[in-house]
Amino acid sequence: MWFWSGQTVEEDEIADVKAYNRANGIMWIAFSLLMWISTVLAFSSMKLAGIVI
Repeated sequence: MWFWSGQTVEEDEIADVKAYNRANGIMWIAFSLLMWISTVLAFSSMKLAGIVI
C-alpha cells in the first residue's frame, strides 16, 4: 500500500484490515472537519480561520 506521502505499508504490518480502514477514515474525517470549520469561520474572521488551520 502506498500513500501520497511516499511511505509504504507492508501487508504483514496490518493484522486487521477493517480496523486499519476505519482508522484511516476517522483520520480523514477529522481533517475534513477542521477544513470545513475554518471555511465557515473565514466568512467572519480570516485570522480565526487561519488559527484553526
